[in-house]
Amino acid sequence: DLHSFPTRRSSDLIKYDSAGTTLWAAVSSNGGVNAIAVDKSERVYVAGNGGIIRYGPSGDSAWFVPDYCTLLTIDSSGAVYCAEAGAGTGVEKYDSSGDKLWSSDIVSYVYGLALDDQNQVIATGTSRSASGSICMTARWNSNGDTIGTYYYAGAAMRAYAGKCVAIGPEGTFCVAGEAGWINESNIVVLRYSSTGALLSTGTYDGPHGRSFDMALAITVDTSGNAYVTGISESGDGNDALTIKYDRLGRTVWIARTTSYMYGSSIAADDSGNAYILSLSGWLIKYDLHGSLVWERQCGWDGRHLAMSKDGNIIAGLVDVTIEYSPGGDTVWAAELDSSQAYGFDRDSKGNIYVTGEGDNPDSPSDVLTIKYDAHGVQMWARRYNDGLGGQNCGEAVTVDKRGNVYTGARGSSGWVAVKYDSSGSLVWTVHGGEGGSYPYAILADQRERVYLNTQDAFLRIDSSGSSYVPSPFGG
Repeated sequence: DLHSFPTRRSSDLIKYDSAGTTLWAAVSSNGGVNAIAVDKSERVYVAGNGGIIRYGPSGDSAWFVPDYCTLLTIDSSGAVYCAEAGAGTGVEKYDSSGDKLWSSDIVSYVYGLALDDQNQVIATGTSRSASGSICMTARWNSNGDTIGTYYYAGAAMRAYAGKCVAIGPEGTFCVAGEAGWINESNIVVLRYSSTGALLSTGTYDGPHGRSFDMALAITVDTSGNAYVTGISESGDGNDALTIKYDRLGRTVWIARTTSYMYGSSIAADDSGNAYILSLSGWLIKYDLHGSLVWERQCGWDGRHLAMSKDGNIIAGLVDVTIEYSPGGDTVWAAELDSSQAYGFDRDSKGNIYVTGEGDNPDSPSDVLTIKYDAHGVQMWARRYNDGLGGQNCGEAVTVDKRGNVYTGARGSSGWVAVKYDSSGSLVWTVHGGEGGSYPYAILADQRERVYLNTQDAFLRIDSSGSSYVPSPFGG
């Protein structure tokens, strides 16, 4: 049997209607979910460790681009803008068919990405200079032409970086960043006009002297007020910090609490109320004066907040998605069930594929891959062991349109890729890497070429399994 471990390499995507009823679910071995976006045609774009997948309105997979990213936004034509936070890879744009249109690396390290109503993409992060790091924000039009670059470096001998960006009214945009030095950092909030002129600057230095204060999320309401949440070091640990700034950069209110670790996502309604989701799974509502209205324990590991069209707040956590009314009442909740394996996939017929770690009396463990039909009846199970005496463990699994099954595994001395046909017969195995190297994700294209994202590299294996090369998309 499979060892009982939570899923860590598969990606689960579920669509609910406004009442919380499941409309469809899609699963892939895309190495988890880093970001998600939906266009006006209800097509869904998911960025994982393996790449970017676009799903149709009914949950069918339309295309896959093996480009790792953690920041993702979509324009009105369905084009994709993406970046890997803090990796020095810049910003890239793909069209609605998944073809790359352009890329730009003028922002050395991107941490925040947003798109305005003119389809202008804005990225903020940091740029290296002779005197250190400075906050840099850049803006491009839909053709990839640079509209402007905006630098901020306040006091000397500090490192500056933009961490997140949000679009405001009348073409304005706000950047929340940090000004850091040895053993301390302060929050900086910059407001720019539609032409890129700096309108105001707001700062925050916590009450505990030389300490770490960091912005993690920002939103702007229809009046132009900016709301920032993040983390602030205190004498007893870390506080969840939320600050409201007016259009002139003046502090309206500050809320600190020691109960929620730190704020990871923020939203604001048209009445000036702010909603904060914390890493520890608490959802907090503050009124326009910063007074606590209510708080709810949702689950654990809070990730994303969204406002519905009717003013409800939707909280996305690792283990549950919940919609609340403005009064804090639960409208609906949907818990996410984790498969008891490392890798999980499903084909168009509803067959289920699972991989993980199987017991072996003669070695620490085998790579175990199982196929079930749509009713959960086991169709076949296959074991693989490299015979070198070490731990063998399936980490990710995917199935192509022909029913071939591909397992990415950790072997005794590196990574292993295994291909089975639809009946479970072994087609080929490929080995590589060094001891301890294992795959984060595995995917196959229409030509049966396999893309394997490992600790060491991003690889493309040919359809025959006879050779592999670094993927042209990079690791």
